[in-house]
Amino acid sequence: MIERDPESAAASHYDMIVIGGGIYGSHLALEATLRGFKTLLLEKKDFGWATSWNSFRIAHGGFRYLQTLDLVRFFQSVKERKWLLTHFPDLVKPLPCLMPLYGKGTRYPLVLGIALALNDCLSRNRNEGLVEDQFIPSGSLLSPSQTVSLFPTVETQGLRGSALWHDAVIKCPQRVLMEVLRWAVHGGATCLNYVRAECLISDNGDVQGVDAVDLQSGTALRYSAPVVVNCAGPWCQELARHFDSRAPDGLFHPSLAFNLVLNRRPPSPMALAVQSSRQTLFVLPWGKKTLVGTSHVRWRDRSDCINPEEQQIRQFLREINSAIPRFEATLDQVVRVYAGLLPAQRLESTKLSVQPVFHNHASNGGPRGFFSLSGVKYTTARLVAEKALRQICAFNKERLPEKTLQTRPPLIPHLTASGFIRLCEIDPSAAENHVNTLLQNESVVYMEDLMMRRTDWGMSPQDAEGVKAKVREILGWDESDQPVRDSAIQYSNAAQPN
Repeated sequence: MIERDPESAAASHYDMIVIGGGIYGSHLALEATLRGFKTLLLEKKDFGWATSWNSFRIAHGGFRYLQTLDLVRFFQSVKERKWLLTHFPDLVKPLPCLMPLYGKGTRYPLVLGIALALNDCLSRNRNEGLVEDQFIPSGSLLSPSQTVSLFPTVETQGLRGSALWHDAVIKCPQRVLMEVLRWAVHGGATCLNYVRAECLISDNGDVQGVDAVDLQSGTALRYSAPVVVNCAGPWCQELARHFDSRAPDGLFHPSLAFNLVLNRRPPSPMALAVQSSRQTLFVLPWGKKTLVGTSHVRWRDRSDCINPEEQQIRQFLREINSAIPRFEATLDQVVRVYAGLLPAQRLESTKLSVQPVFHNHASNGGPRGFFSLSGVKYTTARLVAEKALRQICAFNKERLPEKTLQTRPPLIPHLTASGFIRLCEIDPSAAENHVNTLLQNESVVYMEDLMMRRTDWGMSPQDAEGVKAKVREILGWDESDQPVRDSAIQYSNAAQPN
């Protein structure tokens, strides 16, 4: 149970404090807890409220890294995709991906045939330990006629066939994050949302903990630990400078990325990799809707309101329509914009970083025991957290402890919005139990927490209103009983590369 009791939590002494409740902070809390470290996680808003909440939902296994022969990232991605398939079998499933081929450059059938064979060979152990319905099949080349049958509106002029491979789809990334946090708490971690770290406490250069404030009550609190790790995502650089005036540049250069959910049927039952005038776009079936990503634009703003401008959305729609013949997506079909900040290689650039950044602040005279971690991918967050923990232990002249054997809490079933409404109709008691389980076990403070970050019930505005009415009925709430934050209903925060 993720119990929200900031004042009681302040009475304990911790081995490590993690600041930031996104996928990197959550995985660091889990990896530390599994190794016996008493861990506290502080999040100034809700868990996963920014970039992590808005993953594009594909766990890439590394196929794209073969283009540059980046075998290190390839093997890491295969390993971590398998970890997700193993531990979240109801939330992460194999996903067929189709790329039309026109005999140009790397999209020549012979080139892709070699790449598919290499992908299968190098990941030959990808299914070991998985149950059969989680297996990642081998890739293949399809004929033009087979391609048209799977993608009826594909551009047929010059079509040479298509490449078919499999990755994995994360059906609900916010549930994955919450399950990671539940696992950490089950092992002894304390995870608090709506608690903001205000300043670092140190004594003679050694970290002693942080002063914080409970944003719900306004209570000032002090949490003690010899290690503090900054996992604040897009605010990593800002927090590092706030806690350490010597902090270097380059921890996080923001770049705006966004994806669109379109209220129209997907052009194929498979995920598509299609070429626009500027880049490769991924088109993902999402029930009766279509998820398309990702557009990258420069970011100069410094506010927490992370949204693309309307003209940037319109430009992206033009790219989508150029890549998918007869798709004809329009602005009024956009039901959600997932937009947020990703780390770029330099300021005001759209060229994304390819490697995580881990900084020991003591290395340039900063507080001893203060570290900053900035990651780039949802898929490999667990591995990056493990590596960061190893470096923290090395700084303290310790070996990284082995993981302790422990059970984990059973997964809370994932219900879609339509599934929840159906459950309300056929078994109101089960629907009530499901809502109460989430509220009692996952530190839900606002309706938005429940709708957006414990479930995906708020993904479609049409579904959201019906679900909220059902939830209010179950809980006996009226409009004034519980704050409702629906600013994300049309344009919301963040897109995470996978």
